[in-house]
Amino acid sequence: MIEPLPKDELHARLSATSGILHSAFWGKNRAAVNYKPEGDEYGKYSPLEALVILQHAAEVFAERVQRMVKGEDVPETRDYNPDKFLEKIDIEDESVKANLREFMDARAKLFRALFPLKEEEEWDKFKIRHEVYGEITLRQLLTTHLQMEEELTKNAVAILKEYELHHL
Repeated sequence: MIEPLPKDELHARLSATSGILHSAFWGKNRAAVNYKPEGDEYGKYSPLEALVILQHAAEVFAERVQRMVKGEDVPETRDYNPDKFLEKIDIEDESVKANLREFMDARAKLFRALFPLKEEEEWDKFKIRHEVYGEITLRQLLTTHLQMEEELTKNAVAILKEYELHHL
């Protein structure tokens, strides 16, 4: 069972990610964003890989939420698999600027879908079938998304800071 966060906390923490990402990636060179320290203290992704995953996941989840809120027939949702996504792209073709912009666009799409939902009960009336968790509410879906988002963001920020300490 996923313990959902309160809607106001979800909104605040989802809102914060944009600023954190902009601040972390501002002015960073290609070597910094592609840096992967030895070991797995900060996960397995470079900051750029994490940003690309975040952008893609933001789009996927915004579309899921839009469909849920519009009352469209939403098929069972699959667990988000960042590794499977990364296999399909060439990271060397990815741009920090473009991914930040697309992340912001996806986040705005998510917030537009959520805007009409004023009460927490409204967030809980929308349900989706998830391949791992079974039937979950909108708040539960966004809580799982936020957990992944915060972990990737925290690791990307830490790697960028480590790179600055050792390479500049």
